[in-house]
Amino acid sequence: MADKFFNEKILNWPNSLSFFRIILIAPIIYLLLNELYKLAFFVLFIASFTDFLDGFLARKLNQATLIGKLLDPLADKILINYAFLLFTIKGLIPQFLWITVFFKDTILIVGSLVILVYSRENVIKSSYVGKFATFFQILLLLYILLNKLKFVENQYLFEISIYLTFIFSIFALLHYAKKATYLIKSMEEL
Repeated sequence: MADKFFNEKILNWPNSLSFFRIILIAPIIYLLLNELYKLAFFVLFIASFTDFLDGFLARKLNQATLIGKLLDPLADKILINYAFLLFTIKGLIPQFLWITVFFKDTILIVGSLVILVYSRENVIKSSYVGKFATFFQILLLLYILLNKLKFVENQYLFEISIYLTFIFSIFALLHYAKKATYLIKSMEEL
């Protein structure tokens, strides 16, 4: 595994965007804590765009790396969980949703690390179910910020966003659990 890390070109465009997204976490949390919602929306939107862009560039430029496969989802999970926790404390997100997302992400991070240590090279690749879960989580955060800025005020749409985020988070957890189980079984057979 160490050889794979050292032989890869770590500083490429996709990985740089993931690093940039990690750097944006602190300003986003600062802006949210200080209720600077317009600026928070702008920075969160940029972070969301880099999430799309780093995956696109990794595929288009054939620059997918092991470190990138770890950094990209880690950046998403840190950002989303901090923002969800903050919005839960402020009463803007129901507690059950934050607990669900936090539990899912904790299981995925721990499971991925165990598989990486166990297999030395394998990581669980992101799936469309997981990407949809992240999409709805980010969409919910952006919606809440737009609501705080009085651009969108629709309780029905907000509740739909809450439950779609919840459902896709559960589906993502189940899907990754299935993939991890399959990967572990295939490694045991070798």
